[in-house]
Amino acid sequence: MAFLNEVGKAIGKASQGISDAAQTISSAAQETRENIARDRQEKDMEREAKKLSEQERIAEEARKCPKCGHSLSAMSAVCPLCGYEIRNGKTADAIRGLTTEIEKLEKKRNTVTDALATKLSGRSDNPTDEKIASLIRNFVVPNTKEDIFEFMILAAGYMDARVLAGREAAKEVAGIVIKAWETKFHQTYEKAKLSFGNDGDFGKIQELYDKKMAEIESAKPFSLFKRK
Repeated sequence: MAFLNEVGKAIGKASQGISDAAQTISSAAQETRENIARDRQEKDMEREAKKLSEQERIAEEARKCPKCGHSLSAMSAVCPLCGYEIRNGKTADAIRGLTTEIEKLEKKRNTVTDALATKLSGRSDNPTDEKIASLIRNFVVPNTKEDIFEFMILAAGYMDARVLAGREAAKEVAGIVIKAWETKFHQTYEKAKLSFGNDGDFGKIQELYDKKMAEIESAKPFSLFKRK
């Protein structure tokens, strides 16, 4: 009997030892995982810091006139010192990129899926049109006169006057997309007016803006009574 008790004690001690060892291994594993996670977080932070530093460097260079080196504001379209026009080739590419992304979404449009999603959500606009509108709303307004004028021509082409005037429902282009173009059209015009409203070249932008606004105004139902 005493022998069995001794055996039991020995087994108990062995079990406790195994349990302690398992706990030690678990703690060590947890510590290792935490160290790995911490190292990964530190590396991510270093990468983000380098990326931010590079972005700041690029932004700093962009705020200088490439001709005379004069510091420029983010809104500058023309250098106030030497008159050099700051045209950004990347912006022109971005405008073309926007139209390309819209075309891609249109090609991937799934009428059945969109119709089902629209019905389930209870909304009138389908997912593809919402994605296109979001692309337009989030597009960064250009800085230079040429880029602004080019973008406003693009936006004006999509702004169906009769739809915006409330005369008819959208057909080829969804109403939410037309509204997004209208919003961006106004934003671009306001930026142009603020950036170089006193410049002689602003006249062509003003003419384009006035023409589109007059087109929408004349399409409104009450405009018929105004003309009588």
